[in-house]
Amino acid sequence: MKFFRCRRKYFRFFFSGWTVKKRHDPAHIFSGLRRLLVKEKDLLVKKKLQESYIMYLFVMFYNIFFRMKRKLIILFLFLTGTLVSLYPQGGGQAAIVKDFYIHVGGAYATFQDTKYSDVRENGAGMLLQFVYGHLKEGKHYWEGGFLFDFTMNHAVTHDEGASMLFYPKVYGKYLRAVNGAFYVGARVDLYDNYIRVYTNLVNNSVFATSGSYLYGSVLYRRQLNDRWRLEAGGELALLGVQKEGTGFAMNYSQNRIEKGGVDYQDPKLGDPSNYAYAEFKWLGDNLILRTEFMMHYRKRIALGYAWEMRRFATVPDYPTTWGMHNLVFRINVVHREK
Repeated sequence: MKFFRCRRKYFRFFFSGWTVKKRHDPAHIFSGLRRLLVKEKDLLVKKKLQESYIMYLFVMFYNIFFRMKRKLIILFLFLTGTLVSLYPQGGGQAAIVKDFYIHVGGAYATFQDTKYSDVRENGAGMLLQFVYGHLKEGKHYWEGGFLFDFTMNHAVTHDEGASMLFYPKVYGKYLRAVNGAFYVGARVDLYDNYIRVYTNLVNNSVFATSGSYLYGSVLYRRQLNDRWRLEAGGELALLGVQKEGTGFAMNYSQNRIEKGGVDYQDPKLGDPSNYAYAEFKWLGDNLILRTEFMMHYRKRIALGYAWEMRRFATVPDYPTTWGMHNLVFRINVVHREK
């Protein structure tokens, strides 16, 4: 009797006065089935209604797929092609390496600002850098870090006009593997502040150039043998925002001085950390080039060399140029592989 009661409710649900269009409306059928499932107390009848609900759900999804299969196939082929192009082919499980390391070493800086003088300044000092890196072998690599250069400088022609250079950076970069050894990606310097303080000047003794930059980045990794590994990389600035605060006269944004309309009561003009008067710089306006070579011994230490060069001209035909050379000793504080 329970089974016949179930059948009567089932047929009454589908054929009790509905129009053909209404009977085949998925939303209407589902709402009706849900109402019956909530109200029905008989377990046998409820089980049959659940079976009908599941069966209709399967049929509805099949119909949706059948109607949209051409679009789904196109989408599937597109996503497959994209994933194949992004992920290099390789067998086995990719090794994951996580490192936290410190760079210590020497720094040698050069500087020339032809707005004021053709005399070049040189100086030696030290480097300190903290980095966290994450490598999935043959897949991708990313790192984030803080770097700080400090040098004591003087003019090439005489010992007067000594200055101190403070050069902090906060950065991050992400690269994807083109093949097992070659990686291509981008680097972002979130905070880049080049500060020179001239010790013989009291007022307006600071030259500060601050900015944020986007670089194209490449990395080459080659395991030479069980003990030694070579890494070589390069970066070229593509675009960024920059604010040059001049020295020797007044520590104001150089581009604002060139355009006129300086407001001596405006605190933003002389603040290196304020980008209110920053300029948008393309590759042709601001050439920044970096290279780095590192020879790793086993998994704990490495020795390398890094070089950076920058050239820009806020005042046309009077470029500012500086360079930085670093000899680096690397210590892996934390090294984990899995």
